[in-house]
Amino acid sequence: FGIHLLVRYQQERDRFESTTEAMVSAVQATFRPALTSAATTAATFFSFVLAEFRGFSEFGLIASIGVVLTMLSSFLVLPPMMVILDRKRAGPSRRKTLVTRVSGRLPLPLCAAVVVLFSGVAIWGVVELGSLDFKNDLRKLRGDSPAYEFFDYVNRNMGAGFNPAVILVDGTTEAARVAKLAMNLKEQGTGSRIGKTLDVSDFLPGDVDEKMKRVRELADLVKDSRLDRARGERAEKLAQAREMVEVEPWTVDDLPETIRRRFVTLDGAQSIVYVWPTAPNYTADECIVWEEQLDRLASMARAEGIEIQMAEETLIVGWIHRLVEKEAPQLLAIAGLVTLLLLMLDLRKVRSSLLVASPLVMGMLVFVAAVHATGQHLNLFNIIVVPSIVGIGIDNSVHIYHRYRMGQDHDVLRAMTGTGVAALLASATTAIGFGSSLVAHHAGLRTMGTLAMTGVGTTFLSAVIFFPCLLVIVERLTSSLTRSRSRKRV
Repeated sequence: FGIHLLVRYQQERDRFESTTEAMVSAVQATFRPALTSAATTAATFFSFVLAEFRGFSEFGLIASIGVVLTMLSSFLVLPPMMVILDRKRAGPSRRKTLVTRVSGRLPLPLCAAVVVLFSGVAIWGVVELGSLDFKNDLRKLRGDSPAYEFFDYVNRNMGAGFNPAVILVDGTTEAARVAKLAMNLKEQGTGSRIGKTLDVSDFLPGDVDEKMKRVRELADLVKDSRLDRARGERAEKLAQAREMVEVEPWTVDDLPETIRRRFVTLDGAQSIVYVWPTAPNYTADECIVWEEQLDRLASMARAEGIEIQMAEETLIVGWIHRLVEKEAPQLLAIAGLVTLLLLMLDLRKVRSSLLVASPLVMGMLVFVAAVHATGQHLNLFNIIVVPSIVGIGIDNSVHIYHRYRMGQDHDVLRAMTGTGVAALLASATTAIGFGSSLVAHHAGLRTMGTLAMTGVGTTFLSAVIFFPCLLVIVERLTSSLTRSRSRKRV
């Protein structure tokens, strides 16, 4: 907002004697498109408040409020500041700027070629829209570091990761039953990702009844009174044997505290079962399969009357993946509808609103084609930049159209050059802001920068190249239709 206002003020300053007059003219020229742009961008962000995924809803609320406050501060703070700083400048410079030097009209054949070219790439984007991947391979997204190398080392050499599923049940008996159900589920199919289990029963003796039966049989033998006649060394061994058969199986309370506290709750009422996957769940597909198997394990346990509670870090990834796939298209559709309604509120005509929205649609379809061509993928880190791409895309189109409509002769070329510089700077600063993540260590953050720069670039080119050419074609067609109707009336 500040860039559009400042660039327009510099252009108006070359026309007016007074800095105040120049600023008033700049504010009058840019406030309405800036307001429309802020409203559409904020509405795009605010539509994400409806998302169940808090990563979307909180981002949408913060971003929408930030857009409105930024717009207001630009028009409340920047004008008096520029008037004060520029007060010593006397009179207009009358210098030849890019806007004043540009004259003539864009050639119709060139405009037609540009529209055809963009349309062809957009059609490619439509074709590839269905194959746009939403992939979340956490192994690739996290990048490389000594910590992650050690993580992989542990997984390779110990066969168990740091993040098992944690299942809470009532008592050690139920823990052993759940662990057994997990092993049964593992043996039911080759696609199982269940690797191994660990619960407190693994530290306790098994088959206690059978073993105690054998111990009692031994006790009956060594306690036979006929053996009391043993003397010397035989008597010592007999006493030792009689002492050894006086034994009871150890229980959870007999385990060392360092072991017990990892498998039993502080009150001793509940036990924990750990279930490890066969390999780390890096991709969203693996997380979803793992979640399905844990859900099946929970169902099997409840069918046997065992109430369980479950927690697992990678379950969050699968849950977010499903939410994003479900909610993102709906939220973008709502954002598009709200944007169109706000454009109609500003421009008062359906045709004009669709015309201004067309470069955004074109830019986003070209963006899809560019993402596919460069082998990029959407993921949990970079998908959040899509609303920002939509916002900056509609911002450039609104400013260019208002500049075009405000001109006395509706000169497309002057509108493009007059607003194009501001659009370039605004898009560049946005791209640089996101592009700073390209130097991040985390690979997921780097994909955010790459995706944002791609989207900002395609929407900018659509706004400053495709849109002016489209305006020229629409203008010529409108003129031809008007002349044709006039002839018929005559």
